[in-house]
Amino acid sequence: WCRINIFKVVTLLGTFALALAFAGNDLVNFVGVPLTGYSSYMDYVANGNGSETFLMDSLNAPARTPFIFLALSGVVMIVALTTSRKARGVIKTSVDLARQDAGDEMFGSSGLARSIVRASSSLATGIDNAMPQGLKRWLGKRFDKDEAILENGAAFDMVRAAVNLLLASLLIALGTSLKLPLSTTYVAFMVAMGSSLADKAWGRESAVFRITGVISVIGGWFITAGAAFVATFLLALAIYYGGTIAMVVVVALTILFLIRSNIRYRRKMKAEHDDVFKGMMTSRDKAEVWTLLRRHMTESLMASVTFAEST
Repeated sequence: WCRINIFKVVTLLGTFALALAFAGNDLVNFVGVPLTGYSSYMDYVANGNGSETFLMDSLNAPARTPFIFLALSGVVMIVALTTSRKARGVIKTSVDLARQDAGDEMFGSSGLARSIVRASSSLATGIDNAMPQGLKRWLGKRFDKDEAILENGAAFDMVRAAVNLLLASLLIALGTSLKLPLSTTYVAFMVAMGSSLADKAWGRESAVFRITGVISVIGGWFITAGAAFVATFLLALAIYYGGTIAMVVVVALTILFLIRSNIRYRRKMKAEHDDVFKGMMTSRDKAEVWTLLRRHMTESLMASVTFAEST
């Protein structure tokens, strides 16, 4: 009488677990620097002996952050994650690289990715030749995609969703308890990539593009870290020697860069928005695919005619 899809329950609990793990790690990173500055300022004001004799020994003690600061910071994070298009873009990148079906890939091909695919294919062929036929038939039944239950528009099934959520939340919570300087986004991303690879979501056609995407994302994080290190050094140097004028210029440039970045991102999202092609690649109904194909061809031809007339 009580039919409950256990995977939906596990996915719901995993979502709460991952949110709690993110809050326990990212919330501290989010408010740690400003609260440290606020605490240092309050200690300096209470000292009253001048900057020459003031020491930062108070920061050696455990932090005692008022609850109101944590609550307000949590509200800011929730609002930012809910309204930020760039945050949804990060999630979309992870989901597209891990989705079960092939489609319009976000990334191109690279020589390193092709080499990895060739080496992996050779290794898989050697293992396949050494495996007994009975074991191969049993494994083939475990990876029968025709029996997979996918919700309308879902990138993968709920089994993989539950694995991703629970494993990522466990790793983040473990790293936070051990005080390891880990990236929650990196952990969640690599868990999603590992589960998609184990679930045979990367086929012969899509593996090269998705490996290129994984390499691009990981390389982008390292480049961002290096750029942040150099930019912080240059900004601190400019503020130290430039004083108030440098501060005003830096703030103005920061606002200008943020506005320009948001404008460029909106234009990029409008150019990449193609729900018709995505629906055509994920649909299994031949009639629906044919209808979507005609609609896609019509829109493509109209865009080409419009471009030709404008030039």
